[in-house]
Formats: sequence, structure tokens, C-alpha cells
Amino acid sequence: AGSGGGSGSVAGSSTPPAPRSAVKDLFSGRFAYETRCGRCGKLSDSSSDEHAFLELSLQVKGHKTLAGALASYFETEELRGADRYACRHCDDRCDATRRVALRRLPRLLNLQLVRYAYDLRTGERKKRVDPVVFPDRLDMAPFLSPAPGDGAEARPRGETRFALVAVLSHLGTQANSGHYTAACAIGGGAATGARGHGAQA
Repeated sequence: AGSGGGSGSVAGSSTPPAPRSAVKDLFSGRFAYETRCGRCGKLSDSSSDEHAFLELSLQVKGHKTLAGALASYFETEELRGADRYACRHCDDRCDATRRVALRRLPRLLNLQLVRYAYDLRTGERKKRVDPVVFPDRLDMAPFLSPAPGDGAEARPRGETRFALVAVLSHLGTQANSGHYTAACAIGGGAATGARGHGAQA
């Protein structure tokens, strides 16, 4: 404070910034659940709500390639009959569509191949051992969706390309036994202009 008795600030009185998380900085992306009315074509109010994710969990069942599993994850779902959507604009229950809309990609993309399924007959978890082929280069541009009202792409195309840098695998045919191994690229594994992605196989 000055000698004239005026007020002054006290060092350290401001709220310190929240600590950064390396996991969130590297692996966190954002998505939204988009519901669109089939009658008026308008999106639901909640379609603008974004949610953070650290990994995308892709179903192995029925898919032999990573591309197929990704396409299924972002596939548009039809809401009809008993599942019709209550549209506030139409003031009625209407046929609609719903999908996962990818808003922002993380710096490192973590993809989990879901191999475990619950068997209702035996009451146990079973592991699917179907092989899934995945590439060493992946472009996520086809799966990005701009936010409502945003006519531009959600991310520049140059930031949607990933290079495979690690694979985490479960060895064993049973869901409740076995062990995990990791294979990682060492130095120069990612191509220039591409970020890393990993798969949990």
C-alpha cells in the first residue's frame, strides 16, 4: 500500500488456478448426444450439452475392422413407436433420430475394443476372441460433427489424423483370467502432422 494510506492488494490473495491434469490434457475429448425431430427437423435442447470422454468404447461383436466398429459407434439410431421423442416445438411425440456427435478430439485418442459380454444363461462374463484389424494410420475427420449453429468443421482436418503408437492387449480366452501386455512405438513412431492413438485390444 502507498504511504498515503490508500488501499492495496495483498500478494497471494487471489484464488490459485486449478491444477492441470496430464491425463485430461492428453486424452480428453468431447461429444454430445444429438436428437433431431423427424417432423420439424429441430434438435433437442440437450443436443448442445457436451460431455467429456477419455476413451471411446467400441463393440467388437459383428465387426472385423476398426473402421466398422467406429461407424457403428457413430451410427444414427431411429426413434419410432414407443421410443418416439417428445418434441417441445411440435408439442407432440414424434419419430426422431439420435446419434453420438463427436465435437472435439483429444491429443491422444484412446480406443477400447469391448470384448467382454455378460452371458444371461450362465451369469458369467464371456470374452469374445474375434480378430479385429486396425490400421497404423487413422483419420477421424468423417466422424466429427460441428456444434449446432456452427457451419464450420469442428476441427481442422490436419488435426484429425492419428498414428498408432501403442496397443494394450489381454492375453487369455477367459474374462476372469489372463494378463495384459503393451506394445509401444519408441521414437519416430508417429508420422509428421499426425497425433497418437492407442488401442486396447
